[in-house]
Amino acid sequence: MLAELVGRTDLARALRRTMLVVLVVGLVGLVGLAFVGQPFAGLGLCVGLAAGILNVRMIGASVTRVAALDHPKPRKPLAANTALRLAFITAVALVLLVVASPVGVGMLVGLICFQFSFLANLAWAVYRRGALS
Repeated sequence: MLAELVGRTDLARALRRTMLVVLVVGLVGLVGLAFVGQPFAGLGLCVGLAAGILNVRMIGASVTRVAALDHPKPRKPLAANTALRLAFITAVALVLLVVASPVGVGMLVGLICFQFSFLANLAWAVYRRGALS
């Protein structure tokens, strides 16, 4: 469905913009949180942003791999890969929340920031293309 709303070049552009936003948010967050005495929360923010980037990259690799296999029902392996990946990221965040709270909270905030940035950039690409008219 997303492919109908956004072309490949628009999706790639949205991903690049997301990466730039994430880089700026990570740097500003790391410096800002260190300045207010929470360097570990800044570290967690960067870990969460990195986990978001890694997740998107792994989605692309997973889609490419499943497409190359010419699987009769491609949604099943894609859903399984996604569920495992998200379960792992969630487990890491929860363990960090228990073991090192500032890092865990920072990671959750980083994941949230990544998702908002990615969705905003995708929404902008859909709007620019005029797909909602």
